Amino acid sequence: MANREKITLEQLRKPLKKLPKDVERLWEKYSLWETVKEHLTLTAELALGVADRLSIRGIKIDKDLLIKAALLHDIGKVEDKPLHPLKGRELLEKENLADIGKIIATHGYAYEITRQESELPRSWEAKVLTYADLHVDLELRPYKERILDWVERTAKNKEKRDLTSEQIISAIKRWNSLIAEINALLGVEEELINIHELHNLMRG
Repeated sequence: MANREKITLEQLRKPLKKLPKDVERLWEKYSLWETVKEHLTLTAELALGVADRLSIRGIKIDKDLLIKAALLHDIGKVEDKPLHPLKGRELLEKENLADIGKIIATHGYAYEITRQESELPRSWEAKVLTYADLHVDLELRPYKERILDWVERTAKNKEKRDLTSEQIISAIKRWNSLIAEINALLGVEEELINIHELHNLMRG
């Protein structure tokens, strides 16, 4: 049997043709910073490419819904950074965009704080959004590199961080599983985060 083609994150990325009008309106209404817009756009481009490849494997994804969710997933940071996925859902419900709000509520680590099952990514739209977000800051980055950088910058600051060490490890275990699941379908090879090494890093 021939080896499956392996693909990189940059090969997956697919430029957007244009921004949806309701996304433009909300970006302006909530005065999103340019760096946030850059992150949202790149996340959407990666999410679209991932969705295209998954659709080849027979997985049904509402791409229009996914793109809008990716372009709005951090809108809640204008009011509440730690629980911005939930604040974003609240804002979008007020904008009559509850279907998008339901998706963005599941990215990040809100579940580790609330322990609400509704904050877990179950749909493929939610899974792909989370996958893309875990690979993007202001550029495409390997999952392990991006998240360990987050741990170094934020999680180790015990006075300012939003999560306990146990919650951080719980979130990363979830993300490891999601990344492994989607990478297996995509044909992407990348290293996951070693939990034993993470424990040592958190104690450092």
